[in-house]
Amino acid sequence: MRKHALAWALLAAACSAGPEPVSFDPAPILRSHPSLQGRIVTADEVKAEPASPAESWSSDDSTVIEPGDRVRFTVDAGQGPRTQTVVAVPRPPTEVPGVGPVQVVGRRLGDVREEIRRRLLRDVRRPEVTLALSRPPGICVLGRVKRPGRVPGAARVPVSLALAGANWFDPGADPSRVLVVRGSRVIVCDWDRYVLENDGRQDLALQAGDTVLALTRTEEGRVPPEWEAAARLADGRTTPEALETALRQR
Repeated sequence: MRKHALAWALLAAACSAGPEPVSFDPAPILRSHPSLQGRIVTADEVKAEPASPAESWSSDDSTVIEPGDRVRFTVDAGQGPRTQTVVAVPRPPTEVPGVGPVQVVGRRLGDVREEIRRRLLRDVRRPEVTLALSRPPGICVLGRVKRPGRVPGAARVPVSLALAGANWFDPGADPSRVLVVRGSRVIVCDWDRYVLENDGRQDLALQAGDTVLALTRTEEGRVPPEWEAAARLADGRTTPEALETALRQR
């Protein structure tokens, strides 16, 4: 019995160990993208997180409302102002205090304000309506994922949830590492260590404005093309929106 128990224990240990994660070597990346010298860090090195920037609001009537925008309505229908802040969604229509459902996504801020004012004029002589919009930078998940794009308001979620929101890796991905571009830095998350060793530091907490890049599986020694995208983002030579379009056309 002892021999059988020992054999099972050794087999379980071998199965759970799995392949050893390979340490990240930035040298091939820096040969291709020297501008990233000193700006590539690993998730282990990311310590204190700076505070998120304060929310800013705009009342520009020409601004088109997009899904995920925060819209603040202040309506005075003769009984004092009532303020409500909602997250804009395509459907169902947004409930505006004292007015009812109003379709807001895809319309200009000024057009929505005027519609609310016209509807109030049926019962109120001089209604007062003001609208303001705040657009969180959100998170972009790009590269080799099944559903790339912007994840509105996803700051502070871990990389794993952002990847889940993008429907995970596509068949051409190399899931051993994930890049997070934050400002002028590129953070390398060792996904093998997260999966095989349960190293939670690799499942980085994301910040507003981060871009997550899933890498293409390449032959040994070749640099995945997403590193070029990461360098362009970190250098300020492109935006996540432009990059999304370029990667979709690849």
